[in-house]
Amino acid sequence: MKWYLKRTLQALLTVVIVINAAFFLIQLLPGGPKDYIIAQLYQGGASDLSRGEIAQLAQTYVNVNVNQPIYLQWVDYMSSVFLHGDFGRSVIYNQPVSQLLVDALPWTIFYASIGIVLTFVIGITLGSFMAYREGSWLDTGSTIYAILSGSIPYYVAALLFLFFLGYQLQWFPTRGRYADTTVPGLNLPFLVSALRHAALPIISTTVTGFGGWALGMRGNSIQELGKDYLRVARLRGLYPRRIATLYVGRNAILPLYTGFLIGISGIFGGSVILEQIFTYRGVGLILFKGIQARDYPLMMGGIIMLTTITIIMIYIADLSYGRLDPRVSDEGTRESYGSRNFLRNNPIKRLVSSAESNRRSEADHQSVEEYMDQFGAYIDHEYSGESASLTDRARNTTEEYVATPIRILLSDWRARLGSSIMVAFLFLGLVGPSLVPAPKGSVDDIYVAPFTNPQYPLGTTGSGEGIFALVTHATPEILKMVVAGAFFAMIVGSIVGILSGYVGGLTDRVLMIVTDTMMTIPGLPLVILLSFFIDLSNSYLIGIVLAINNWTGLARALRSQVLSLREESYVESSRIIGVSSVGIGVTDIVPNVIPYIAINFASAARGIIFESVALFYLGIIATGQPNWGVTINQAVSEGSLYSLTSLPWLLFPMGALILFSLSTILLAQGGDRVFNPRVRTRHSEHHTESDEAEAPSQPSMAD
Repeated sequence: MKWYLKRTLQALLTVVIVINAAFFLIQLLPGGPKDYIIAQLYQGGASDLSRGEIAQLAQTYVNVNVNQPIYLQWVDYMSSVFLHGDFGRSVIYNQPVSQLLVDALPWTIFYASIGIVLTFVIGITLGSFMAYREGSWLDTGSTIYAILSGSIPYYVAALLFLFFLGYQLQWFPTRGRYADTTVPGLNLPFLVSALRHAALPIISTTVTGFGGWALGMRGNSIQELGKDYLRVARLRGLYPRRIATLYVGRNAILPLYTGFLIGISGIFGGSVILEQIFTYRGVGLILFKGIQARDYPLMMGGIIMLTTITIIMIYIADLSYGRLDPRVSDEGTRESYGSRNFLRNNPIKRLVSSAESNRRSEADHQSVEEYMDQFGAYIDHEYSGESASLTDRARNTTEEYVATPIRILLSDWRARLGSSIMVAFLFLGLVGPSLVPAPKGSVDDIYVAPFTNPQYPLGTTGSGEGIFALVTHATPEILKMVVAGAFFAMIVGSIVGILSGYVGGLTDRVLMIVTDTMMTIPGLPLVILLSFFIDLSNSYLIGIVLAINNWTGLARALRSQVLSLREESYVESSRIIGVSSVGIGVTDIVPNVIPYIAINFASAARGIIFESVALFYLGIIATGQPNWGVTINQAVSEGSLYSLTSLPWLLFPMGALILFSLSTILLAQGGDRVFNPRVRTRHSEHHTESDEAEAPSQPSMAD
């Protein structure tokens, strides 16, 4: 009961924090909310009203009395939001924000819920078959598809489906929510029309999303299939179908369940660009219109609504997962590692319990004294005066941290392919602009076909600019964003996750409240909002802003990992022999979470490039910098969705985006093997054996 109460209070606190953030962001409007809204009203044609009347309208729009002190404005705003659900009045629609959002919300829920359910069901079904057919053509083919589909942003898939299935084949409507000839209501023609209009958004999210679920389900199922309780179930004569569904399937789905609910809220964040592509009037399109017009009451109301939906989904995930797996509720009872209660809780007893639970042979069930004797011998050996020479240490360090990882990467086809693609992009970004002339328009070279002119290897645009030159000169700025954003997400996520899990107590609670708050705010709308308050003229700064809440997943994962690591027997032993908390953290905790951090860097890079291109495509970031998103936007604006002649203008920037994303996925998968102890040992042993075989034999004393 205490655990459920804690989760409820945490969810409510997160909502309060987000609404307070919205209020104070309104106060940061240029010139203050009053002057800004007055300027908006003047631009909207209200110049015939007196300044007093406009000031009164401004007060209505921002939902506070702007002439009152700031604390009274805060009371007015919070009471209006919590007691009346009043977010103010939209400037461009001249309607209450709450009414606009409530009317549009069911349409976003309609296609988003269908898309995420289809994605999840197809993914876990396919993943189960992949696990049971491990190594078959189905497993191999599905894995390749999952990697490729994960490299395609949903909005790129949306544009491609819009072109082929919408405009070329005309299988589905390309815009709107339903046909004008149908009457809204619970009648078959209207429902069929609504489903057909939502088909392309649903297909876009499903096709690019279920591969990730399939890989997750496959990995979890393979782990379950190797556990001892399944052997017992087979010996008891249980039917294979019952074992597959009740035991393997249920336990494999559990870790994916939270992601399923959070994924629903993630689609709401992506609805901004998806609904803009299909002109689908849901919450995302209304929010985008408000962003374009700088309609702050509408923007704030939309972001608060999307964030609240996310919080509700995470809250449901927490409560229901606690019922499905009661072990998670024990997490809240763990004491701080650095607290006095930690050592009072009989560490010797926990050491024995941990050792016995992780050993299956009788030889592993040794006494605490024997274990401590071995540990002491290890310490004596490591810190004795018989240390290796400086040359040997340098050689061993180079072998362990440089040579072995390189051999592992070169032995894996995914890492080789990913490295090759990444090296090509690095060359394109670092050297390409000096080799390829800057793109210049020419009326004599409009729509040159690809691969027909050496001067324009990828063809030209409607203004005669070389597509290859556009892609090349956009690459350096994209690399800057990716590097800055990925490093920011890695550093912040690592610090927060390790501190939260290792220190525990109040530090853990505060950091997790901050993490949960940032996690619940949809990333794309948040970045769009921040772009109005921050001068995004620097590519490195853009990357950091794009990663503003990209670190939360790493922080949560590291926290869970550290919570497990600090209970390990070797960590307990270090504590008992007097190693400081900082020393334990540096030598025993951090090295074991480096794989998670390194792999997350590639994942963060993929997220940064997806959001970067999306924002430049929407025109939210208009810095004059070249970007693949700008090129895609120009192609769509000039009619590339309607003509095969101008299609290369659209396809090649998309291809660059997909290839770059593919390289990060392949590097992440190949890099995972670098941190696998068994793989490292095997490659290190092979190298040692080859060295010994090649080394000349030394003469013995007898010779």
